[in-house]
Amino acid sequence: MKCKNLEVWKRSCRLSVEIYKYFKMCVDYGFKDQITRSSLSDAGKNVIITQKKLHEGQII
Repeated sequence: MKCKNLEVWKRSCRLSVEIYKYFKMCVDYGFKDQITRSSLSDAGKNVIITQKKLHEGQII
């Protein structure tokens, strides 16, 4: 199953976009960079966990 077809991937990507938009005007660049990078990292982690559960036959 491709990760882009998973609902968790779609929702995580939308959330990441919203986070980028929210912090767009933030002048604390270190904080902004940390928050936006972590939002993308979380999207990837959610997909990995979901794919693992699907592979193991667990009900989500």
